[in-house]
Amino acid sequence: METLNETPIGIVPFLCVNTPTKEGLIPIKIRLTYKGERKYIPVIHNNKPLHLSPEEGKFILETDIKMMKGKRREIKKTINDKVNSIETAVKSIQGEFAFDKISSVKNLKGFLDLFKSHIEQFKTSGKLGTYRSYSASYSAFNRFRGGDKEKTGKELKPSNLTPTILHDFEQYLKDSQCNKTTIGIYMRVIRLVFNVACLKNPRLISPFARNKNDTERYRIKKGSGHKSIALTANQLEAFRSIPLPKDKENLFYEAKMMFLFLFYCQGMNVKDMCKLKYENIDSNAIRYIRSKTEDTETEEIPIEIPMNNEIGKIILEFGNSDKSMSSFVFKYMKVGLTPHEQENVIQYTGKKLNKYLKFISEDNDLPVFTTYASRHTYASLMKFSGVPIELIREVLGHKDLKTTENYLRQFDLKKIKKANEKMARSIMRSS
Repeated sequence: METLNETPIGIVPFLCVNTPTKEGLIPIKIRLTYKGERKYIPVIHNNKPLHLSPEEGKFILETDIKMMKGKRREIKKTINDKVNSIETAVKSIQGEFAFDKISSVKNLKGFLDLFKSHIEQFKTSGKLGTYRSYSASYSAFNRFRGGDKEKTGKELKPSNLTPTILHDFEQYLKDSQCNKTTIGIYMRVIRLVFNVACLKNPRLISPFARNKNDTERYRIKKGSGHKSIALTANQLEAFRSIPLPKDKENLFYEAKMMFLFLFYCQGMNVKDMCKLKYENIDSNAIRYIRSKTEDTETEEIPIEIPMNNEIGKIILEFGNSDKSMSSFVFKYMKVGLTPHEQENVIQYTGKKLNKYLKFISEDNDLPVFTTYASRHTYASLMKFSGVPIELIREVLGHKDLKTTENYLRQFDLKKIKKANEKMARSIMRSS
């Protein structure tokens, strides 16, 4: 392409055949050439540097995207988008061109720089929920380092991220009134970004403890896990029995029925409910991939929910009249929305349902709960009914059994509390 001062700047995708991995895969980078000098920018795909076999890389770089489908098309689009973003950056440069004037060419020497660059990828790829979550962690760590919305705090190299700094950051968060759960979330994000740095420099030594016996490094504390309550069987039945006009335009009735739908669907969350399409449903079951895990698991294992009369009635009453396979089941989402627009719809829907659930619970002497209580309620009732934990893990869509055990542990407290109250009543009667 022709650029500043009539000097051509070459911007081309490039197979770096001289730097293969141990497995024989070749890095795909964008090569910039200016006045005989060259810079190579990694192509990031699915949050990691792109590597392909020599044959696959050659085919993708030399073939038009219109001739591709599936994963090849996705990879080609990622490469094309990277080229386009660099071309845009070059055109925006004022004055004499220099490689370090392009943000995507800069060496990410500092941890904050890497942190910010990493989370921007989620925004670009439309994963706005993850972007917001990671941004909150970045903002807190940036403030801890003396920065604010307008400037970056004191930079440090990934190799200088020590257990002492992490302990100091934890204390900073405590002083800022952050609870243990929030601190744990922020620390796990920082650990993830540090692991990204390790991909670039495998010699880095992690400041995070590998196990509970590792006392020399920083160990992430677990929160209480009590973000939401679980309704008892009696409370759930009381909620089900609340008399409300059966009018789908009645927002109280809608909130009640959608909560029950989430519960009947094995604790489905609002995001998956909004994105549910008729192609996910047949006469036997609902099958879908949890949004929370679709980008983190190597193998996509669908959640399967046996169809029953209760689920069918709610879909029949609240489902869209357009029942084509590509149509969304419920009215909340529309075909053609951008990822950002979809995220706004999901957030708005959750807030609206929670608002009316709060009114209903307060008016009927029930504990105030949100849509997420459907998942806690489903899990706790299964546990107290004697369902094997292996089956609970499967229906909740957890990757491993330990996750389910940690998830269910909070419900043991209710049983202990109930036993203590029973013992106290016994003591009172005998005194």
